[in-house]
Amino acid sequence: MQDILDIINELEPKYLSISEMMFFVSYLGKHYQGNILTKDMIIDFINEFRSLKARQKAVESAISDFCNPRNFEGNKTQKRDFHNWKNEAQSMFDSLALMSLFKYDRQKERLLLRADINKEKISFKRSSLIKTRYFKEHEVQKDVRFELHHIVPFYYAKDIDSLKAIDDWQNLLYIDANSHKILSLDKNKKKAIRLKFNDKNAILDNLIGDEIVLRYTDNVRYKSTLQEKLLAYNQRLLGINE
Repeated sequence: MQDILDIINELEPKYLSISEMMFFVSYLGKHYQGNILTKDMIIDFINEFRSLKARQKAVESAISDFCNPRNFEGNKTQKRDFHNWKNEAQSMFDSLALMSLFKYDRQKERLLLRADINKEKISFKRSSLIKTRYFKEHEVQKDVRFELHHIVPFYYAKDIDSLKAIDDWQNLLYIDANSHKILSLDKNKKKAIRLKFNDKNAILDNLIGDEIVLRYTDNVRYKSTLQEKLLAYNQRLLGINE
């Protein structure tokens, strides 16, 4: 959910189509040409796809023709079925639309961010300002193998105020793609929202014993002198007094 929100927030205009979900977002975290596909790579693919404009339909038609189960031998796992693929993407959009952050335009087959919650306007700052602020404050350089990760994700927000607090550079860590994949897919580690430090290594845990250790520079890049600031902000978000 967090990754999809981040991707939409980086796109212009800010929506995700069924085709974009199928062709690109569903591959997030998978290996491609020796690299793990990050959100930034997926965003680049989507922008390139959008630049095709009317020719998108020709691409969709070619993929649909290729993904015909009759073109493949073997069992279901060895075949490709375009219609099942699309149905799965639509089901994901239906589920995401149940959250307060998303809405699904069925007519245009697009997932969008909601403009307000309980009539109070939502304004996400992260798309450019928050990322820029992180790199400035931590004095780190961009690396295609790394991506920014929300320690406490947006979907933990209970109201507009907590949503605004989560949308802050102090709630981000620049981590390698493999660690981000673990945090996204592992059932227990994906709830690792409490931040700790062991020397310069960062540790995220889920409050009940499951944790992931992010080795300094190898797995996480940040300015070590900001440790206390990051810890204090994380404790504020979680309502922890230490």
